[in-house]
Amino acid sequence: MKTKLIIVATVVAGSVLGSSQALAMDSYLEQTLVSFCESTMNNDRLQLDRDIRKHRFDHKTVATKVMCNGQTIMSFARQYNANRTLAAFQSRMPSNWRPVTEIKDITVASANGQKWHVTVDVGH
Repeated sequence: MKTKLIIVATVVAGSVLGSSQALAMDSYLEQTLVSFCESTMNNDRLQLDRDIRKHRFDHKTVATKVMCNGQTIMSFARQYNANRTLAAFQSRMPSNWRPVTEIKDITVASANGQKWHVTVDVGH
């Protein structure tokens, strides 16, 4: 039996709307924000991109301003293992916001004189 997830989408007050308007959000904007959260949760990058373009937002604004179930939309994507939609946001963020991968080379000499070359990929 599947349980239905209730998604609550909000915009940080004062970011897209004035703070007095944020309290009285109209149903159109609410549906727009919910569609962003649903597309993210379903890992549907194509639908997410369509929704963002349709409503004339950009990925950076959505990533930094839209909250789904009390989390940023990128944290929400991580929670639901929505790797494709998370990648859509990460690829459009400034480079200092992206995950960093370091590759370290290590040469190890064993007791019998053999040398082993090891490459370690460390993701952050």
